Amino acid sequence: MDSGRARVGAAAQQYHRAPRGGKAAPGAGVLMLPPRDLQANPDEPPAGIGRAALRVLDMLFDLTRSYAEAFGARDAQRVSALLHDDVVLEDPQAGPVSGRDAVMALNRSIFESCGSMACRARTILVEGDRSVLEFELDLDGKLIRGVDILEWRDGRIAAIRAYVNA
Repeated sequence: MDSGRARVGAAAQQYHRAPRGGKAAPGAGVLMLPPRDLQANPDEPPAGIGRAALRVLDMLFDLTRSYAEAFGARDAQRVSALLHDDVVLEDPQAGPVSGRDAVMALNRSIFESCGSMACRARTILVEGDRSVLEFELDLDGKLIRGVDILEWRDGRIAAIRAYVNA
């Protein structure tokens, strides 16, 4: 199982969050706040992380997972809804792309250019207003591994920095 670190303000604390439905399957890797010694009530946040901050971390974690799922499903409408109007994508092949319409044009070209497509989130890390998505993308049998660093504003993606092994 993959792990990561959540940091809120100046106090770095560890928190274990089970994915929906309980345990993650080996290699599923969508649990990304590190394990700690569980207290009597594992649903309580650890000392130093307030409930409001924990809700923000959980929200960004869920939004990041939704982004990966929507991208893998080639769901342009769901992907677009997660993008801020003035989103900026830094892509290693396309270069900088600015604005939701331009980013979605690039995404649609990817969606339409391949016969089969699958995206798997391996790891999701959240810190402050950023999340990191480690993914595997299968495009017509070609496996691409990469990392997207997502910056969030108002519950939508304001910036994407993409790094891939292609």
